[in-house]
Amino acid sequence: MLNVLLILLLYGGQADDTVPRADPNRTFYKDAAETCRDVERILVATPDAALEKLAPLFAESIDKGRFKLIERRIFIEEKSQESKPYDFYPYHLRGRARLLAARKRKDEEARRLLIDAVTDLQSSTARGAVQSKEPLAEDR
Repeated sequence: MLNVLLILLLYGGQADDTVPRADPNRTFYKDAAETCRDVERILVATPDAALEKLAPLFAESIDKGRFKLIERRIFIEEKSQESKPYDFYPYHLRGRARLLAARKRKDEEARRLLIDAVTDLQSSTARGAVQSKEPLAEDR
């Protein structure tokens, strides 16, 4: 009985975070999730490049409210009944990139980046991303 409940919980949680093939924003989700994956790879070495890569994602999609599923692991349906997982945490990534970029700046520019980083990380935690709590606590 416990196994059945666990399976239902796992699949029930996944269904809420799945972007179906019929979703008109499916391609945008996939592109955005792949952008986040790319940013994750370059974040520590080149935070400024990470910010540049994230800017169009925010301007063209997130700021316009295109996505319902954000700051979570999403599953994008590739084929019928086959979904691929993507970590989709753009606010978390932008917040971390701003924190790292602020370390390379001085005075007002660093201060502005830190304020913006805190705003992003707070947005991330408000949407349920627990991994944003640690950098947020470090920044304070």
